[in-house]
Amino acid sequence: MKKLPFLVKDPKHLAAGLWFGPVLFLLWLYSGSFGIWWRLDDFPLLGFVGHVHNFHDLLIAMFSPYAQGSIRPWSERLPFLLSTTVFANNPVPLRIAVFATAAGDVLLITWLTRRLTGSRIAAFAAPLFWVASAPVVSPMTWNSAYNEVQFPLFLLGALACFIRYAETGQRRYWQLQLAIFILGFGALETNVVYPVIAVVWVLCAAEPGRKKRLLVTTLPLFLISAAYAAMHLKAAPIVHEGPYLFRIDSGIWARLYEYWRWACVSPQWVEYGHSVRRGNRIVITTTITLIAFVVWQLKRKRVTVLFCLAWFVVTLGPMLPLPNRHEEYYLTAPVMGLAILAGQGVGAACNGGWGWCAMALLPTIAWFSASIPVVRESIRRFSWESNISENLVRGVQGVRRRNPGKAIFLDGVSFDLFRVAVSEYAFQNFGVDDVYLTDENGAAVHAPPDQVIDPAVGRHALEQNHAVVYDTGGEHLRDITGEYTLKLAARTGIAPQRVEMGNPLYGYLLGPEWMSQVNDARWMAESATVEIGGPARAGARLSFEGWCIDQQLRRGPLYVAISVDGTRLGEVQEKATHFQNEFALPNSAVGREVLRVGVRVHPTIRVGGQDYGALFSRFRVLEH
Repeated sequence: MKKLPFLVKDPKHLAAGLWFGPVLFLLWLYSGSFGIWWRLDDFPLLGFVGHVHNFHDLLIAMFSPYAQGSIRPWSERLPFLLSTTVFANNPVPLRIAVFATAAGDVLLITWLTRRLTGSRIAAFAAPLFWVASAPVVSPMTWNSAYNEVQFPLFLLGALACFIRYAETGQRRYWQLQLAIFILGFGALETNVVYPVIAVVWVLCAAEPGRKKRLLVTTLPLFLISAAYAAMHLKAAPIVHEGPYLFRIDSGIWARLYEYWRWACVSPQWVEYGHSVRRGNRIVITTTITLIAFVVWQLKRKRVTVLFCLAWFVVTLGPMLPLPNRHEEYYLTAPVMGLAILAGQGVGAACNGGWGWCAMALLPTIAWFSASIPVVRESIRRFSWESNISENLVRGVQGVRRRNPGKAIFLDGVSFDLFRVAVSEYAFQNFGVDDVYLTDENGAAVHAPPDQVIDPAVGRHALEQNHAVVYDTGGEHLRDITGEYTLKLAARTGIAPQRVEMGNPLYGYLLGPEWMSQVNDARWMAESATVEIGGPARAGARLSFEGWCIDQQLRRGPLYVAISVDGTRLGEVQEKATHFQNEFALPNSAVGREVLRVGVRVHPTIRVGGQDYGALFSRFRVLEH
C-alpha cells in the first residue's frame, strides 16, 4: 500500500502538535478537576502533616512510616504539608501540581514512544490512549492518589536518561538516571521495579553490540532496589490478614486477568449504565487486536512490542499478591505500556497506507467513544463527592462560628456523605473537633462509637445548652436543636453504657477526683468514681481501658481494683503501660439506671507534689 502523504516528511509545523496536542487533550478532558476539594483519605493525610511546629516535627511528618508503613515524602507528605502550612488548606495549588505532573507523564510517553518506534503518529497516539483510560481518573481527581501519577514520572524520567546513556555513552546520563531512580522511592514503593524495566528495554530495544555492557550497568540498580525492599519490610512487615494480606499463589493469574479486563473496560462500566455484553465485546476486540498486532510484529522481528507488554506486567506485579485489595488506580502506570503498544499499532497501520489506516482508525474510534464517556462520568461523580464534602465541612465551620464552645450533633448524614468526609474525621483539620452523629444516624451509616453521641449524653448536653443539632439532609444545614431535644427527652435514661473519659460532654458522669485530661484519657490519683448506665440483662461485663507510665511498672505491676455501688468486683495486675480488662457485673446491677463505679490503683507516683495513679480512656458495659 502507498504511504500517506503526511508520513513522507516530518513537517516542522507538526512538531508542536506532536508534543502539546496530547497535553491539550489532557487539559480538555480534566478541565473540571482543578476545583476538586478534599475527600476520603485526604483528611487523615492533612491531619498527619498538619502539626509541624519545628524542624523535628518536619522530619517526622516527611519521613515517618504512615498507613501500612509507607514513606512517600514527595507524593503525599510534601504536597499536603504545603497545602496545610502555606496554602491554608486550599487544594487548588495541589490540583495544578497534579495536572503538571500528568502533563510531564504525557510528554515522556511521547518521547519514549518516538524512541521505540520512530513514528510520530505512534508518539502522538500513545499518550492519547493513556489520558483517555479510566484508571487515570482517580489520580487526576483524588489528591491522595497523586502518587499514582507522580511515580511514573520518576520511572519514565529515569528510563529516558538510561536510554540517552545507551545512545551517547555519556556517564552523566547514567548518573542522572541513578538520582531520579533513588528519588522515585519517595513517590511510591513500586519504584523497586525500575531495574527490571531497564533490563527489558535493553533486551528489546538496545543495539545488539551494547546490550551486554548495558546489562552490567543495571546491577547497582538491583542492589538499591533490594536494599529499599529490605528497609520497607522492616518498617511494614508482610501482613497475613486484612486488606493488605500478601500472598503468592495461583490466584495471581486470575488477578492479572481481572486487571487486564479493567485496562480494557472500567469496572464502573455497568454502574454507569452500559451493557455487560458491549463491555465484553470491547474486552475481546481489544485483546484480539493487540495479540494480533504483537504476533505480526514478532514475525517481523520487531520485539519492542514485548517491552510494552512487560511494562504492563512488571509495574503491576507488586499489586498482584494482594488478593483482598483490588483498585483500578493501581493500573495508572501499567496502562502506559498498553497505551504505547496501541500507539505503536496505530503508527504501524498508518505507515502501511490508507487501507491499514482505516482498519486501525475504526477500533480506535470505537475504544475512545467507549472510554471517554466513562472517564467523564467518573470525573462528575468524584467532583460531586468533593462538592458535598466541602459543603458539609464549610457548613459545620459556619455552625461553630455561630455557636462557639458548643458541641455539634449532625442528623440526616447520608452514607455517601459519611464515607467521603465524616468517617475520615474531616472536621478536625478545619478547627472543629467536637462533631458527632446522632445515634439513629450513626446506626444508619454504621459509624464507629467515637463518632456517635450517646442519647443520654446528648440529652444532658442539650439541656445544659452545651450543644446544637443540625440536619444535613437539605442544601444547607438546618437547626433542629429544639425538636431533637424534645425527641430525646421522651426516650433516654440518665446515664450511658459507655463513658469516654477524655470527652468533656461526659464530664457530668465523673467524680471530683478525676484530674487533667491528656488527649482522649484522664488522670486519676489513687481512687476515683464514675457513673455508668446499668445492663438490661444478666451476664453483662464492665470493661475499662487505660495507661500507666514506665516508672510505675519498674517497682512491679500496677494493681487496679474495681467496685460497683460499694461491692468489690475484683482486682487485676497490669504489667504493661497500656491495659484493657473487664469484670463480670452482679445480677443486682440489672435494670439499674445508674451504677457508681469505684476505681482504686496502686502504686501511685508523685510528681510535683501530686500523686498520679493511672490514665483511663473509657468504661463500658458490655451485654453481648
